[in-house]
Amino acid sequence: MVRGIKLYTGAALLLVANTSAATAADAVNSYEVLRNGKEIGTHDISFHREGETLTVVSETRMKVKFLFITAYKYHYRSTELWSEAGLESVVTKVDDNGKVSETEIRREGDIYLAEDSSGQVLSVDPGFMTTNHWNADVLGVDTLFNTITGRLNEVRIGQAENRESTIADGETYAVRGELEIDTSYDQKGNWLGMSFRHTDGSLIEFRCTTCTNTIDLAL
Repeated sequence: MVRGIKLYTGAALLLVANTSAATAADAVNSYEVLRNGKEIGTHDISFHREGETLTVVSETRMKVKFLFITAYKYHYRSTELWSEAGLESVVTKVDDNGKVSETEIRREGDIYLAEDSSGQVLSVDPGFMTTNHWNADVLGVDTLFNTITGRLNEVRIGQAENRESTIADGETYAVRGELEIDTSYDQKGNWLGMSFRHTDGSLIEFRCTTCTNTIDLAL
């Protein structure tokens, strides 16, 4: 069990994120990313324990090539800090083919303050989970903090009846509403991956290669 920590903000939070990234992870879950069945990248979730802090780093790297030329590149990196009280903060940076954006959400007393990709700050009540998916507790909420946009998405989550994903094992759930995603977990709560339709109509899948190393938060 991890116990309470001080809230890191601003430069201090970035320092913690960089320090955690430089140290060896206690556990790593890895996934392949596919577009219409063709591998285009990877997604890794690294768990770092340091004293009373649990840091979770989710990182996606994608490249789409056309005639041996890289036509599209994408890099996503999101760093979460957890304590016994729950989620303390999330800092996310996205490089979408050269367009860079950042979002952040952090606990401030009994609420959270979120800054979206345009710099707008809003107050957020507890009871949400993030779109980083690795924590199976997401299945019990109806509000997701979108780490890419920095905004809240209202959703309904239930067992999927029809799915396009090629993830064979586990139970698949349909996330519907302001997001349209199918996401899968095994019986122990390990995230097996997800699938969704990109705006161009292509099927994007995150599919487990080694993903049974999730650290039990025991919060």
